[in-house]
Amino acid sequence: MQNPIDKFLNDVPMYRLMLYVLGVYSMVGIVLSFLGVLPLSGPWLLATLATLLVVCYFTNRLFVRLFKAVQNIESSTITALILFLILFPAEKFSDLAMVAFAGFLAMASKFLLTLHNRHVFNPAAFGAVAIGLLGWGAGWWVGTPAMLPVVAIGGLLVVRKTRRYQALLFPFLLAALLSISRSTSIVDGLLSWPVVFFGTIMLTEPLTLPASKHVQILEAVLVGSLLTIPFH
Repeated sequence: MQNPIDKFLNDVPMYRLMLYVLGVYSMVGIVLSFLGVLPLSGPWLLATLATLLVVCYFTNRLFVRLFKAVQNIESSTITALILFLILFPAEKFSDLAMVAFAGFLAMASKFLLTLHNRHVFNPAAFGAVAIGLLGWGAGWWVGTPAMLPVVAIGGLLVVRKTRRYQALLFPFLLAALLSISRSTSIVDGLLSWPVVFFGTIMLTEPLTLPASKHVQILEAVLVGSLLTIPFH
C-alpha cells in the first residue's frame, strides 16, 4: 500500500508539482520579506514577480504562434518563478526592464536554442546568465537560511517524483560540498549557498538532461565542482 506522500506524487503531474513547489517558495519568500526576516522589499518582490509572470506568459504566446507549437502555460509560469527566486529583485521601476528582459530571453531560448526538439539550455538559467553579462545577474536569494527548510522539503518532493537521487542529487551534493569546503564550512555552505535549490530544481530539469545515467552522474559532478567558481 502506498504511503500518502507517494500517492500524492503519483497523482500529480510533474509540471503541476513544480508549480506547487515553486509557488510555495515564492509565497514564503514574499511573506518573510514583509515580516523583515529577509532583507528584501516585499512590494518590490511582488512587482518583480508580476513582471516576470506577465513577460514570460506573453513571450511564450508570441513564440508559440510564430513556431505553431503547443502552448504550455505551466512551463512559462515555472520559468518565471525560477527567475523570480534567483534574480536580484528590482529596487526601482527602471530595474523592472532588466527583469523583463531576462524573462523574454529565457522564453525565447526555449524556441530558438533547441536540438532535436530539446532545450539546449535550462531557459531560466539562460535568462539569468544573459543579463549577468549585462551587469545584472542572479542573487540567488532563495539560498538563504530562512528559506532552507521549505526549499529542502519541496526539493525532496521533486526528487522523489523524478527518482533522480543516485544519478543526479547525491553526486551533485558531494561534489558541491567538497568544492564549497575549500572556502567555508559545509554547514555554512548549505545554509548560505543555493545548493539544495539548484540540485533539486535546476539540475533535474528533464528536457536538458542526458539520456544515459552514467553521463548524468558526470554532469552532476562537473556542475557541483564548478559551483564555487565566480561568474565573472
